[in-house]
Amino acid sequence: MTKLQIKLLSENATMPKRANETDSGLDLYVSETTVIEPHTTVAVKTDVAINLPYGYEAQVRPRSGKSLKTKLRVALGTIDQTYHKEIGIITDNISNEPITVKRG
Repeated sequence: MTKLQIKLLSENATMPKRANETDSGLDLYVSETTVIEPHTTVAVKTDVAINLPYGYEAQVRPRSGKSLKTKLRVALGTIDQTYHKEIGIITDNISNEPITVKRG
C-alpha cells in the first residue's frame, strides 16, 4: 500500500483527516482566520504540504455541504507529484458581503 507523507508547516496547521472512516479523501483545515472580500478569490492557508509517490496526484475539492450552505466556492485544484509547497485552498466569495473563514 502506498503511503502519503504529510508535513505540518507551522503550529497552526491541523493534520488532514477523514471526517468519517469511509470518506474517499482527507479534509484540509484552515490555518489562520481569513476575511474574503466580496467577489474576490484567495488562496486560503493550510500550512500543510504533502509528498506524493511517483505517478500520483492529489486534488483539493469542495465539500458539497459547504457549497450548498454558503456563498463560498472552492475551486478544484490539482497537486502534482513534484509540488512540495504549502497547499492552498482556492476560494471564491460570490456574495456581496465579506465572509470570514475561521481557523480550523
